[in-house]
Amino acid sequence: MWMSGFQFAQGNELSPCVVFLFPQWVLDTRPKFGGACIGTILMGICVGCLTVVRQSITHQGLAKGTSEASERSPQNYKLRSVLLHSAVFGIIAVQLTVGYFLMLIAMTYQAELFICVMLGLALGHVFGLLKPTSPHGKTGKLTKDADEPLEPCCAI
Repeated sequence: MWMSGFQFAQGNELSPCVVFLFPQWVLDTRPKFGGACIGTILMGICVGCLTVVRQSITHQGLAKGTSEASERSPQNYKLRSVLLHSAVFGIIAVQLTVGYFLMLIAMTYQAELFICVMLGLALGHVFGLLKPTSPHGKTGKLTKDADEPLEPCCAI
């Protein structure tokens, strides 16, 4: 972490190397640094995609939960409800963990990594806006509400 503000790797070769989340992951070579940047972008995209998966599971589960079959078999309804809530809980836990990892990466004050965090979160949000417009999986229409929260760590 840089106490003097954001630093770029270029021009600061004599500065200490950044530790990427774990003490063993020291970004002391260009390939490691590039891999960390790509991984950071993918983590940001993951946060947005998990939001879409969670919403999809919730909506499908609620739709199936109100069908006539669930009224005929209360045990199946209870089992489906437990599985649905467990899946949503697991997704939220992963989403929050990845979101806090991204916060820690941003707090390294390494400018390239901070840019990758913002780029990944923005791409994840855009990918979350693209939803299938037909049952055959064609995408491209923006259908998600634009007023949904954008905080990766705290939006549930």
